[in-house]
Order: sequence, then C-alpha cells, then structure tokens
Amino acid sequence: MNRKIMDGLSYGFYFIIICLIFLVVYLFFFKSDKPKKDNKVDADTPSEVISENIKLNKAELSLDIGEKFSLKVTLIPSNGKEIIKYTSSDESVAIVSENGEIKGVGSGSTVIVVTVQGTDLKAECKVDVSNNTIIAQDLFVQNERVNLKVGETYQINVTVVPSDTVDKSLIYKSLNEKFLTVSEDGLVTALSKGRTMVEIQAKSNPDIKIKVDFNISEN
Repeated sequence: MNRKIMDGLSYGFYFIIICLIFLVVYLFFFKSDKPKKDNKVDADTPSEVISENIKLNKAELSLDIGEKFSLKVTLIPSNGKEIIKYTSSDESVAIVSENGEIKGVGSGSTVIVVTVQGTDLKAECKVDVSNNTIIAQDLFVQNERVNLKVGETYQINVTVVPSDTVDKSLIYKSLNEKFLTVSEDGLVTALSKGRTMVEIQAKSNPDIKIKVDFNISEN
C-alpha cells in the first residue's frame, strides 16, 4: 500500500482517538453535572410542616366576672412558627388576649374561636360567665391612728377580706386636703398642722369602708 495513504490513515486514526478523548472529558465534567444541579436537594433546607389537627385544653369553660383562664393550643404536627388568632364572639361577656388569656367581663355565654393563619384549621371554646363574683366583705388597716409631721409621707397598708376577692381595688379620699393629700395607691403626704382622716372604700363593694385618723404636727 502506498506510504502516503498509510500515513494519512494513521493521522486520521489519531485524530479520531483525540476527538473521542475530548468528547469523553466533556461529557464527564460538563454534561454529567447538569442533572445533578437541576435535581439537587439541599439537605439543610427543612421541608414545610403543615398542621393537620388543632386541639384546645378546654372545649367548655365556666368563669366568674373578673376571673381569667389561659387557653392552650396544640397543633399536630407543628413547626412552632404558626400564627394563632383568638377572637371572642361577644366581648361584653368575655375578652381574649393575643396570647389566649380569657377574662370574664359580664354574665352570659360566648365562644372563643381559635384559628391558624394560612390554614382552614379552627377550634372553639364555649365560655359561660356567671355573676358569682367574690367581692370585698371587710377592710383592715395596719394602723388606725397615725402621727405625722408636716412634709412627711405615710403608706397606708390595707388588707381586703376575703383573700380571694376578685377585685381588690381601693378608693382613697382625704377628708380635708388642707392638711393632707392621698394618692390613688394610698400614699399620704402631710401638708400642714391639723387633724383629719383618710377614707378607704372597696371598689367591688362601695358599702365597705374604713377610716384612718391622721394627726399632723409642726416640724
């Protein structure tokens, strides 16, 4: 066979071999990566958790006016990031905070509706509020007679009976503000020489009152 033809065949053979090598390298380093990138799943990215069930710690509840109760919600499953909404169907009977704390405000019945934002989940708690409110029956003070000098202050300490009175708020009143004043928290300030009293009234039962006698002298 002609040598030129043989040489041509040899060069052609080598050329084909080199092309095959480049093709293999291209397919291995470039094409083989593409499906991996398209189908890659990041193991560090958590899958979305969608709650399928909702439960409350109470389906029915009885409260007195002023009494409170914390409604607890359980979501199954839960990622701990759900936004829960609470609403009362009648806020003249009971109100509910954004954290699920229910407070009775008037006699009657209402429903606390609990929903999960972005889902169709809903649960309800029926609330009956009665007017069996425990009110103050008596008041006691640490000292019924107090001596002060002009410019001095004195904190009146009051004990409300019974101890489980729902509303222990008190109303303080100076019977003569020429001699002393008293704050809404019961802090007395002596202004001038003289004698007068501070009257204390239970807010939950206006018929319950007590007086403290103050004698104010010069410095």
